[in-house]
Amino acid sequence: MSGRISVEDHIAIQNLIGEYQWLVDGGDSEGWAQLWTVDGAFIGGATESFIGHAALKQVPTWVKSSWNGQLRHTTGSLFIRYGASVDEAVAKYYNLVTTWHEEPPALFVCALSEMTLVRISGEWKIKSNVVTNLGKTREPGAS
Repeated sequence: MSGRISVEDHIAIQNLIGEYQWLVDGGDSEGWAQLWTVDGAFIGGATESFIGHAALKQVPTWVKSSWNGQLRHTTGSLFIRYGASVDEAVAKYYNLVTTWHEEPPALFVCALSEMTLVRISGEWKIKSNVVTNLGKTREPGAS
């Protein structure tokens, strides 16, 4: 399917991506996992892939504990289009990730994110997020 995504769907998906980032940075494993489909997949951007709610719940805990709750994700250049139908969408965006647990705050990584979403019972859910890090990421505590 081609054509512009509706304003309502664009806002709903943009809001979901914002919530995704706030919840992962805040270490909210339950809330973050609920944004995904039951078989949702987070691929790339970490040392391993996480598939399904049980595995996905590990990500916010890891993010919060590894960077003392001071890792921050920021979306840039968001582009959303429908997939095969108006109940499927693909969101592409740059993900600028910074650390704030050290002085001075630092760029952790800039990544390309391609998120596939599906509408289930009227609500957008993340089916997958494929993340490609640009350059090297910094390890916790690295300067």
